[in-house]
Amino acid sequence: MKYERGITALTPVGAGMCNKFSARALPEDVVRNAVNTDFRSTGDIRTRGGYALNYAGNDVHSAFTCSSGSYFVEAGTLKRFDPAGAHTSVVSGISGPCNYCYADGDLFVSDGVKAWRNGAPWGLPVPASPSVDVIAGGGIAEGQVLVAYTFVASDGTESGVSSVVAVQAFADSQLFLFGLPIPADSRVTHIRVYASSPGGEVLYRQDDAVVGSVTVTLGAILDSGVELSTHTMTAPPAGAIIKKYNGRMYVAVDDLLWHTEPFALDLVNPGKNVTRFPGNIKIVEPVRDGIWVVADRTFFLGGSGPEDFVQREVLPYGAIPGNSVVLPGGDVMWYSERGLIVATDSGKLKNVQEKLVAPDVGDSCSVALREVEGTPFAMVSVRNPSVSRLAASDFFDAEVVRRGA
Repeated sequence: MKYERGITALTPVGAGMCNKFSARALPEDVVRNAVNTDFRSTGDIRTRGGYALNYAGNDVHSAFTCSSGSYFVEAGTLKRFDPAGAHTSVVSGISGPCNYCYADGDLFVSDGVKAWRNGAPWGLPVPASPSVDVIAGGGIAEGQVLVAYTFVASDGTESGVSSVVAVQAFADSQLFLFGLPIPADSRVTHIRVYASSPGGEVLYRQDDAVVGSVTVTLGAILDSGVELSTHTMTAPPAGAIIKKYNGRMYVAVDDLLWHTEPFALDLVNPGKNVTRFPGNIKIVEPVRDGIWVVADRTFFLGGSGPEDFVQREVLPYGAIPGNSVVLPGGDVMWYSERGLIVATDSGKLKNVQEKLVAPDVGDSCSVALREVEGTPFAMVSVRNPSVSRLAASDFFDAEVVRRGA
């Protein structure tokens, strides 16, 4: 062998590693095993240069980089990385590993228990139910009137609706609303009041009470033309995966894939905005004309959104839970139970390792892209790895010995 600047010159190994065949039956253009090495397009193998410590912290995990910066969690606090060491705290109260989505200037973060958007809780809380007395001296006619509240933030975002209260109005009455809710969320600036006409079923906007107001009096029911549109809506759930596709956010929680209302990224209708899959969801990756979803099997949802998605099974196996990545050009990649998958539009994909490699399996993984001298590489780090049972028996036995398992 010839060694030159960390490069081992061998017979060209363009096909890389192969552990699916017995050592006596290996093809000529492969190596038996490769640890911490890069295969170059010239057929050479180069040992990796190692790594350097950037920051030594306490309980550091969940690193993420996007165009708005680099982030990590330390001791329960999400921080923005500063090369000079002046890291900025973004969110406190993180209870576990985080997943991220950066889309159109918004940074979404969830630890599976709570979720945040740009450092604030994702979505607004829902107000408590109205307390209403019917009193004399107004212009409301006899009949049943429906009343409800929403919270409104300073940027105009509106919450889901409170429980709807029905009261019986009499002729020439008015509604006295008391004990207006006090929001715990400091972004809320107003309590929006909705009411129906006597005997009606549609609630219209009546008034915006400034936070801190105690009472509101409705002497008449106005047909404002602004109907209540957030009925049954809530803030999106915290989940294991967050992605954006065609004006909606998608959140994976166990075997459920939730989606927000179109272009209303803070609102979910729990009664209809959800799809169940056969097994916990491990990967969600949008492409140009649909979404890849990997649970116990691999599915493609083709279409512009839930109203026209066509779901089909593409692979009979799933993935190792963890990160997927978007490749230059828009294709996506993830680590399946049988190796790296590259997927594109129209439900097309390819397992780029399955022919020769039975990769390690484990509890979870991370996938990252790196470029060395113009050559792109995908790197996978597997937590609690074990040798795949699909590997050749002599490779399996040798790896068990090498790893001390």
